[in-house]
Amino acid sequence: MPAKENLNRQFNQWIDKFESLFTNSQDIMNLFSLSQRKILRWNPQAAISMGYTREELERLPVEELYPPEELAKLGDTFAILMEKGFSEAKQKIYNSKKELRDIWIRSFVIQYEPEILCLVHTIDITEEKEKERQQLKETRLAALGEASASLAHEINNALQGIQFNLYLLKDEARKALPASGFARLDKIESNLAHIEAVIRNVQNYTHVSESSKAYTFVSSLVDSALQILEGYLDSRQIEVQQELAKNLPPLWINGNQLVQVLLVLIKNAAQAMVNTSSKVLGISSEVVAGELVLRVKDSGCGIPREAHGKLFSSFVTTKRAGVGLGLGLAVAKKLAAVNKVSLSFTSVVGQGTEFSLLFPPSLTASAQALLVLYVDDKESLAESSEEALARHSLLVIKAQTAREALRILSHNRVALLLAGENMYPLSGIDFLREARALHQGPMVLLREEGCGEDEQLQLSQGLEVKVRSYPRSEEAWVKEILRCIKL
Repeated sequence: MPAKENLNRQFNQWIDKFESLFTNSQDIMNLFSLSQRKILRWNPQAAISMGYTREELERLPVEELYPPEELAKLGDTFAILMEKGFSEAKQKIYNSKKELRDIWIRSFVIQYEPEILCLVHTIDITEEKEKERQQLKETRLAALGEASASLAHEINNALQGIQFNLYLLKDEARKALPASGFARLDKIESNLAHIEAVIRNVQNYTHVSESSKAYTFVSSLVDSALQILEGYLDSRQIEVQQELAKNLPPLWINGNQLVQVLLVLIKNAAQAMVNTSSKVLGISSEVVAGELVLRVKDSGCGIPREAHGKLFSSFVTTKRAGVGLGLGLAVAKKLAAVNKVSLSFTSVVGQGTEFSLLFPPSLTASAQALLVLYVDDKESLAESSEEALARHSLLVIKAQTAREALRILSHNRVALLLAGENMYPLSGIDFLREARALHQGPMVLLREEGCGEDEQLQLSQGLEVKVRSYPRSEEAWVKEILRCIKL
């Protein structure tokens, strides 16, 4: 019998022997001639996984399936097969679209004579490798978050000292410095306050708790996100236009998680406008059919229609190579859903994209609730008294800085304003003086120790401010707030 006919007969015998395995396997299988360096037969799953027809695969030389750097590994695999009859290796291979896929190959020599034949079992591990890379990235980000929180704490401590000494310096220099010199001190104070706000937002952002829900205003979420990304947006010459409706009800949500959602949407919007002449980022809010809607709109390139259906899937991105992994929107969608907030979008190629966050009525405070704005940079019993206060239709909204509180008051009406005594760079009294222009209701200054009648009158002169000691129990807090509401 001629040699060629004998080889064909042996080949067909091996095919018959492994036909069931070839046909039914959900992994990629092939019969490989180590002597010819050629794939003799692929199974149907190979064609499905790699996007070729079986005929195309069987005509392709091995060199066209692997990138050059992988061919050297393949040579090592062949050497091990020759020596040991078995090998396994992780490699990269091209599919029909010339996309690199990660694969795990196990090869077995099933015949040595008259030619060396190997059964090759291949598993596509691209998704697993991507998950590993993402887990590594998340681990690094977590470590970076811890380092950032620690760094922010140290910077904040130093900043407090600078602000305090500037406060004293301004008081001493009030008469000695000319107006221009004092204006420079005001500018320094303003810049320090901005640094403090950024640091505080970083601290809040890196301290996310799954259960830390509280009543929060939409305007506060937007302010926090824009402060964190201010430098990013400025460097890209993005014009931010805000149209936030006044007196929207507070929302019962995890504020840190919703800020993270906004960071993704705002950063994506900025990246979509990199190559456009118009760079306008619009952020607006309104109530539609009883539901609060927050919108983030860009004037960017838009999203191709074919990408709409999978935009919120992991590892899907419409950005150029090297910009993002396609995880931001997937994470944003999940964080929104955890808070019972729906995230949707509309987009027109060449005109831009608008993302909408829809907050259902179940998340908004009752229209009958009276709002108490509590401004202090330290913990107190006010927050832990929420349940008792709610029985009296009172909701406590916490602001940690004077600047944050003033921004809240510029958008929202509250029934009572409570302020701590010292909130650098403003004292409690200086803050209340500024707040009076935005809030006409009762205002209370809280001090560590009790206040005498004379001191109350002096501090209250011309400012309609009452001075109270910090209550020492939850019951005392409730009574004090109810009393102040009636002032």
